[in-house]
Amino acid sequence: MMGPDVVILTRTHSIDRMDIPMIEQGFRTGKVMIGNDVWIGMRSVIMPGVNIGNGAVIGAGAVVTKDVPDYAIVGGVPARVIKYRK
Repeated sequence: MMGPDVVILTRTHSIDRMDIPMIEQGFRTGKVMIGNDVWIGMRSVIMPGVNIGNGAVIGAGAVVTKDVPDYAIVGGVPARVIKYRK
């Protein structure tokens, strides 16, 4: 399930180098994998390269920058595990 205004990104700007302007650094890409029976709350942002485990819940407005384990409930900016459904 997904609430309104969810953003799932598979590409973002690279900003690692200090010797050239950010606009000239190109992009980094990453596949997003979403497991079964997942609930992604309203206005959440899923960043490139993130895997969301089965049965996970993403709180409204969360910015998910790291993998989410199975049955975890995450929230915040950046998102962190709040508790587990089990």
